[in-house]
Amino acid sequence: MPKNNSDNRGRPEIDKEAVVQKLAPYLQRGLSVKKACLEAQVPHASVYVHMKEDEDFSDQIRRLQNYFSVIYADIRFYQLTQIFDKVNKARNEKKAVQFTKQENKLLEWFGQQSKQLREEWGQKLEVGNDPDNPIIPMLINDANVLKTLLGTFEEAMKPLKDEE
Repeated sequence: MPKNNSDNRGRPEIDKEAVVQKLAPYLQRGLSVKKACLEAQVPHASVYVHMKEDEDFSDQIRRLQNYFSVIYADIRFYQLTQIFDKVNKARNEKKAVQFTKQENKLLEWFGQQSKQLREEWGQKLEVGNDPDNPIIPMLINDANVLKTLLGTFEEAMKPLKDEE
């Protein structure tokens, strides 16, 4: 793996492509660079130095690190689209939506974790007594509040008996 410089001075160069190939399976599973290096038996100090010096190499490592979270996001997206399809079907048929416990848990999780929903479903709290201190959006972590919101949503999806 190491390639010696022609004058044999300084740090030996590494075959970056070989390093990326060795690290890929570990980084794609969500391991940190340091742990991936340990598992792949690659000197982590060299990897960090090259990440700092070589933007392309650094980008390759970062893409591999993001692989696991992208796959996870795809799975969650698929699950959410299944729920949204269920809601749309019930809405079109003017029927109530009945969520399973798993669907409720996923919706609660999404409400708590989604960056898109934090602003709308979060609360704003002032931190400290300093008037110059900014207001920071804080996430509502109370499951009962989220269940109430979901219950309200389910209620809104029930058909109006007057329309039937």
